[in-house]
Amino acid sequence: MVVLDETFVESEPEAIDILLQHAGMAVPVYVNLAISAPQRVVREVKSTMRRHEQSKMIAIRAAESLLRTELRGAITGILLSTELALRSPDLPCEAADKMRSVCQLASDIRSRLETIQ
Repeated sequence: MVVLDETFVESEPEAIDILLQHAGMAVPVYVNLAISAPQRVVREVKSTMRRHEQSKMIAIRAAESLLRTELRGAITGILLSTELALRSPDLPCEAADKMRSVCQLASDIRSRLETIQ
């Protein structure tokens, strides 16, 4: 987190741009130190930290949901392909055993995905 005085931001915009470019993932907090008591600055920083954490959690949940959806689709494809292959009359026994193993593993993964929602 980077706390910046609003008057400095207005008087030195190029310097602030350079600072923010080098701040990486730091979240800027803008306060007017001329009129803000220390308690207000602390409240602003805490409030910004809470909002940032909430945004991060929302992004994490969205990424998890997207990954779970993509994995379900891939697992469904694996299950469908293996089940269709197992219906083939000329499938060698050894290959059928391996297909059943793949099918069981995919089914186990699907079950785990369902339990971690």
